[in-house]
Amino acid sequence: MSARTPVTLPAGVDLVALAWLRPLLDRQLAEAEARLVNAGRQGSSPAELMHCLWAVHHVSAALRSLGLELVPLLGLELERSLRQLLLDDIAVERRNLILGGVMRGLQTLPACLDSVEESGEDSGRGLAPCINDLRRWRGQAPRPPALFFRWPLAPGCGLSSGPLTPDEEVRRAAGLLLAPWVQSARALLAEGDPRSAARTLGRIAHKLHQLFRGRVQERFWLGLVGLSEGLAVGMFLPDEAIAHILKAGALLIKQAREHGTTPLPSVNSDRYLQQILFYLAACPVRTLHMQHICEACGVDQASVEALSRPPVHRDALCAVLRETDARLQSLMEQLQSDGLDQEERDAALHGIERRLLALGEPDWLQCLQRIRGVLAGTVPERGRLPASAVEDLVGLQLALASRLHWRGRRVEDAAKLEDQQRLLSGCRNRLLGVMQTLDAPEPQSAAPEGDRDALETPVDARLGEIAAALAHAGREREASVLVLGRDWLRARGADPAGEDLARVAFAFACLECYWEAFLAEPRAADATRVDIALESLSHLSETETETETETETETETETETETETETGAAEGPALHGGSPVEPGSLDEIPEALRAVFAEECAEQVVRLQTLLPAWEQAPARDERLREMRRHFHTFKGNGLAVGAERIAALGREAQDMLDRVLESSGPLDPELAPLLRDLVSRLPGLISGDDPAVLEHFLQRCRVVQQGDKP
Repeated sequence: MSARTPVTLPAGVDLVALAWLRPLLDRQLAEAEARLVNAGRQGSSPAELMHCLWAVHHVSAALRSLGLELVPLLGLELERSLRQLLLDDIAVERRNLILGGVMRGLQTLPACLDSVEESGEDSGRGLAPCINDLRRWRGQAPRPPALFFRWPLAPGCGLSSGPLTPDEEVRRAAGLLLAPWVQSARALLAEGDPRSAARTLGRIAHKLHQLFRGRVQERFWLGLVGLSEGLAVGMFLPDEAIAHILKAGALLIKQAREHGTTPLPSVNSDRYLQQILFYLAACPVRTLHMQHICEACGVDQASVEALSRPPVHRDALCAVLRETDARLQSLMEQLQSDGLDQEERDAALHGIERRLLALGEPDWLQCLQRIRGVLAGTVPERGRLPASAVEDLVGLQLALASRLHWRGRRVEDAAKLEDQQRLLSGCRNRLLGVMQTLDAPEPQSAAPEGDRDALETPVDARLGEIAAALAHAGREREASVLVLGRDWLRARGADPAGEDLARVAFAFACLECYWEAFLAEPRAADATRVDIALESLSHLSETETETETETETETETETETETETETGAAEGPALHGGSPVEPGSLDEIPEALRAVFAEECAEQVVRLQTLLPAWEQAPARDERLREMRRHFHTFKGNGLAVGAERIAALGREAQDMLDRVLESSGPLDPELAPLLRDLVSRLPGLISGDDPAVLEHFLQRCRVVQQGDKP
């Protein structure tokens, strides 16, 4: 609900766009493969090769637009190989090798895309062999395997606790270390004494690791210490990837010299750390420090081998899944009809086990072992199976069916995810109807023919039903958007209009866009759209509150009492200011809004706790005091939006007090700093439900300071 900095969508692979483009990409790849086959039959026909090149170019361009980094490299090598074949710039004895390499790459690309859809990351699995074979056959140097290694890094791995180094000290040290780093890196990559240069780089990396302790750059320098150690003893040889890592180190040192501990946005240090981890984990012999880095990041030689195996095409996975399902169905039918002897059962179970091993599902294998144990040494009667065996067989079949539904992809909690998608599909359709009703001059004109929901159910009732369904499914934040919009529409009566209605419509549109993305690809749906919707509604409540504050008069109490009588305060939390009421508690806030309200208040408390100590050291009417005033204003708006009158009253008095202080030209009241210190320290308790007497105490102190600072 609070005002926030503009929210940007996360960078990375656009899985939603990839899901939409997959049919087109598959058609283009199939066309390229068919053209390549025809070119081979017709003696490298230039026309067929040209059509193949066009198809591959379309695929490469689409992959680059999706935010992929590694998979497009294979498309680029395929394009270069086909171009050289067309120009007849390849030796005759290598033409067939390159044609075979291009065919292999065309068959690997779909499997790589399946892996991206499966994991949600551009992991680079299976790319290095295809790319490097094509480069060797064209007479080019192969790319280092480390460039294709992507290992998931836990958020806190490689980071240590302790006091943070001041920016000034980091700048001073980086200014002294930049020149030695550049000189040693050049000596390492050039002919000379690389081991001495590597030792120098290791000492510099160790110093920087200490300077960046507890910051995001720390683990990059930790990895570089291990890499330098391996280079110093001859375990690694400098290559293209190591050259890029050392260059990134120089850029980070230059950034530290100029901007202290502020990260450099153009350098993804974690990507380079992943490449360093490849060298450390792939090395059969490691020093103690290298082993410590591998353990801190959770990588070992088995991880390298697993990520080096090429991915499996989903068509092959689906074929194995269908065959396993058919064998299970046949086994159940035979066991329930004529029965099978132990030898036949063991043969059938062994065939199913081999296919489950290929699928790599340990839970399924355990289920099969239980079935084998139940059936071992027994011959079931005709048409009767042990209940435990039936349960496991049916469960295994349902798991196979769910995996087939997702076209071979492993999706955690697939059943729950499908229920969520069905729920959001219905909610989205109803919300679209509400949006059409709000946009039309007359509700009947927006309702499709036969849509009794749009004709007979009021808008606020429909929003309440959708919000209740979302809250029941555990999607409270999305329900909060609809509850806030519903309450605003109720407060505005039958004819809402103006800029405020546009804010409500924008919030609903953000929610609808989020659901559309979730239905297309749940893992890639960007939940920040829900934050944007809540922010839009918070601006609505703040604007109304500010307007009322400006128009307050001495007869405010009487006017607001009449307004409350007309609108009916019992219908829900008001979105406007009002006369003082008895303080409430978090329990009186609607459940759908409680978690969001508490989270927003906690954020404001943290920001106030951060601002206040620095301001107390040098009290002044400056931007810091204005920032604190804005946070109390947010408390007022948030409290009014959800009916938390206690927080609203406290925020109003604190805001008014700071307004008077900022407008005054005299000396600051000596009671201001102690009051703010006590108030910020007691805010968490006031939010959760302190004694009303404590609230009244702070309200009175705010009024005293406010009276003393009148201009």
